Amino acid sequence: MKGIYHAVTAAFSLFSALPMPQRPWGKDWARGVLCAFPLVGGAVAAAVALWLWLCARLELGGLLPAAGATLLPILVTGGIHLDGFCDTCDALKCNRDLSYRQAVLADPHAGAFAIIGLGCYLLLTVALWSALEVDGESLTALALGYGVSRALSARAAAAFPPARGEGLLFSLAAGCGRRGRAGLGLTALALMAGQAALGGPAGLSCAAAAAGCYAYYKYRLSPRFGGVSGDLAGWFLSVCECAMLAAAVLVQKGGEWL
Repeated sequence: MKGIYHAVTAAFSLFSALPMPQRPWGKDWARGVLCAFPLVGGAVAAAVALWLWLCARLELGGLLPAAGATLLPILVTGGIHLDGFCDTCDALKCNRDLSYRQAVLADPHAGAFAIIGLGCYLLLTVALWSALEVDGESLTALALGYGVSRALSARAAAAFPPARGEGLLFSLAAGCGRRGRAGLGLTALALMAGQAALGGPAGLSCAAAAAGCYAYYKYRLSPRFGGVSGDLAGWFLSVCECAMLAAAVLVQKGGEWL
């Protein structure tokens, strides 16, 4: 029980901006942290759902509900995943050799393509939320999606080859273990099944979009950089959540068009 408590508090300390009690950092500090990572998605989902409920109760219209739904995941997580997204946007525009691409990825400075990519990402997310007619099915599918993206991201970090034999993500992956990898895979499948079962057509489309992003991450993105890294993991999580939102909107609007 103590190990579970340490894993959960460490996961929230690393991947959220929520205040957490300090835990001892020993040689086994990374054990189970990735397994607890999907729980952070529950906190993000609760914040977004509460915000949308308040907007509905107070009849707040315009772009305010969409802007809040876009900003709250950033506030809850402290923007850690968007940091990786920005670094990856810069590195993806680099057409030189692998070592140079990895160097660009590791550079903490934001380049022009990082700024452009971030602006496009935020604008698209606000636009998609504003286009979505939030109902019980779509909200359930997207709320579960915050757990899906993190379970898939953690599964990839533990199972895919690492880009470097060092760093935070490498340590977390080493502390996951074979049973942890299997558990994360089952968690992702269970959450995606929940999307499909409870979210109707929107949920099914969200699960398909997440699976497509995972396949791209495994077969195209990570090989281009010699394996996974923390920055690539942030890019995947951000794109996966945006893709699920887009899928929900397309299915909803497609039903109206038909």
